[in-house]
Amino acid sequence: DSSESSLFKIQQEIFMNIDANKKIKILTCLISIKEKKQLNNLFKVNKIDTIYHAAAYKHVGLVENNICSAILNNVLGTLNLCELTIAYNIKQLVLISSDKAVEPINIMGLTKKISELLCQEFSGRKKKSNFTIVRFGNVIGSSGSVIPIFQKQIQSGGPLTLTHKKVERYFMSISEAVSLIIEAGAMEKEGKIFILNMGKSIKIIDLAKKMCIFFGYNLVDEKKKKNDLLLKIVGLNKGEKIKEKLFTLNENFEESSHPLISKGKNEIKEKINIVNLCRKLIRACDKNDIRDLQKLLKKQPLFYLNKQ
Repeated sequence: DSSESSLFKIQQEIFMNIDANKKIKILTCLISIKEKKQLNNLFKVNKIDTIYHAAAYKHVGLVENNICSAILNNVLGTLNLCELTIAYNIKQLVLISSDKAVEPINIMGLTKKISELLCQEFSGRKKKSNFTIVRFGNVIGSSGSVIPIFQKQIQSGGPLTLTHKKVERYFMSISEAVSLIIEAGAMEKEGKIFILNMGKSIKIIDLAKKMCIFFGYNLVDEKKKKNDLLLKIVGLNKGEKIKEKLFTLNENFEESSHPLISKGKNEIKEKINIVNLCRKLIRACDKNDIRDLQKLLKKQPLFYLNKQ
């Protein structure tokens, strides 16, 4: 992990939950996936079988305001991992993708789309390594999840902030997401995209109302009574959608051996030199050349950035 506090926290959690009598070696490495030399040293010294690649900046608003940092972390980081996976014949890389990669209109979704295309590109090189992509929506309780945000707002007496009354999102628990990711990783490889069945999308305003009721309050447009909490509509942020979707009509998916996992029949068919594009984006970010970045991205119609 690149975050010292997060790495320390997970280290302590692991130590508390493993059997002290079993000889399990836990190695905690304070490394960013942007640092290829340090990654290379790590892979060289340790025999690695599987990489679960979840190291990405994911908050839409922050990413929109920090484009270069996001591209260097999400795109360069994925490229580094793909190259080292091939170089060290690592058995498998599992990319944790996002529903925002589907017809992306924001930078966060764009970087996840590029990451998917990178994995498919390296999968097509017919080496010993397998690349798997798992795409799903929001995880309850994860960093930045709306649920703890609402909880904090309720406990502080409101208001509850909502971008739009019609906003809907898919949700899944952390434990369910993790188990399904591992299941999908054990299925067919060759650059396949797997989608986790997240059920029906949920209206965020309905979620907010239910949480208020749970804590003994009513959510209202105008605060009137003691047990009423005010709802404040703040408007959609740049790059946010009313609804997210997990696949496009051009992507063919079918049932897998697991009832909650669907698998892609074919690889994504976009014709694009994705590695070359990544190199250009990274060079522009190194120079902090936002204008050059915008020109590069506008030339890629499949990214939907011009449809906001």
